[in-house]
Amino acid sequence: LYLGSTIVLAPLAVLGGSLMWLRAEAAENRPARRGWRWGVGLTAFLAIFFKENGILVVAAIGLLVVWQWGWRAAPAIFLKRALPLVLAPTVAWIVIRLVMRALVPDYEESFTSNPLAYVGGTASLMTAIGVLGRYAGLCVWPATLSCDYSYAAVPVFGHRGGPEGGAAAARGAGLALVTVLWRQRARAPLVAGAVWWSALMMLPTSNLLVKIGATMAERFLYLPLTGLSVAAVATVALIAGRWAWP
Repeated sequence: LYLGSTIVLAPLAVLGGSLMWLRAEAAENRPARRGWRWGVGLTAFLAIFFKENGILVVAAIGLLVVWQWGWRAAPAIFLKRALPLVLAPTVAWIVIRLVMRALVPDYEESFTSNPLAYVGGTASLMTAIGVLGRYAGLCVWPATLSCDYSYAAVPVFGHRGGPEGGAAAARGAGLALVTVLWRQRARAPLVAGAVWWSALMMLPTSNLLVKIGATMAERFLYLPLTGLSVAAVATVALIAGRWAWP
């Protein structure tokens, strides 16, 4: 029960901290701004210590700063306004991880938990891309859900039953999406920003950068779905406005 609650609470805290940051930036007076910023710091602590992926609150706020101020001004704004709010919980997270790694023996993932930690190379990369395609399919049509996906449920790319088709579809869809977002970033900044948010929130659990404890798990979609929901609603609003629905 505790594990299940933290899986949900950590994404909620990341989302809450991000919303508080936006409210702080929009506040018209200093007391309100200060209150919202204290809320950001507190929520960052909660997010990080609910579950490890709560550290994404730092990346989420960084993305919002870029979205608000642009790439050139974002680094200075982040260092001056955002970093002081999330610095303490981030340092605490790093220290605790270093202490735990020193005290606890290294844990080696089993093949049945995540085969991608063992196959490596092209097979690992293409399988991870194929899994992203499966995630995308679940977001569009979640007709079949599972609380867990074993090593046999997601075959490794290149092996019998491996997700060659899913990987190819994911590559094509991803390339098309990036192209559309880049071309339409000025016309639909909210849609583009929300999709980039989802991609950033998905990256740590995608097995693209580091190998984690599972090849696929629907709980990894909790946080990315917040951005996809915003993008879907914003897209419908744009279409409705362009068609001038009564």
